[in-house]
Amino acid sequence: MVWVFFVSHTLRLIRLGAHRSLTKFVVELDEEQPKLNLVTEFSVANNLHTNFYEDWLHPKMVIKNAETVKNFISKMERFL
Repeated sequence: MVWVFFVSHTLRLIRLGAHRSLTKFVVELDEEQPKLNLVTEFSVANNLHTNFYEDWLHPKMVIKNAETVKNFISKMERFL
């Protein structure tokens, strides 16, 4: 989530507030660069964020999802 805030501020000079604005920004980036698959990977990151509080994912899913989130972060870094 922090990477989305950072990229939004650096790339567009905008500040994001709530989760809705994060999602909207990721959707906009995804529409500009559809091959990057940002929306899907952001959704995985959001699931891990929720799981931090609710602890419902199987540990193997957490590990696989963490790899997806690493890919998402790498893609977000490209925008900087």
